[in-house]
Amino acid sequence: MLNRSMEGLTRAEKVFAPPRENQRRNTRRKRVNLLGKLPTPPTNIHFEIPEQLKHFEERDFILHDTGSEDPKVGICEPT
Repeated sequence: MLNRSMEGLTRAEKVFAPPRENQRRNTRRKRVNLLGKLPTPPTNIHFEIPEQLKHFEERDFILHDTGSEDPKVGICEPT
């Protein structure tokens, strides 16, 4: 994400950008302020989506979650 945000800058503009680690820290801080403390990322395909991630800008982001016991979880169907 940080790489994409820097793509359009000229070399002269990049000189004035904050160091990469500061950018990462600021991004993490803003994410925590916006979403609250996030759970650890899942380690397999059987996980529950946290409630705070089911909504975006006061609208439903996840319309239906069948849960981790759904037999279709992990099956990719061609589109």
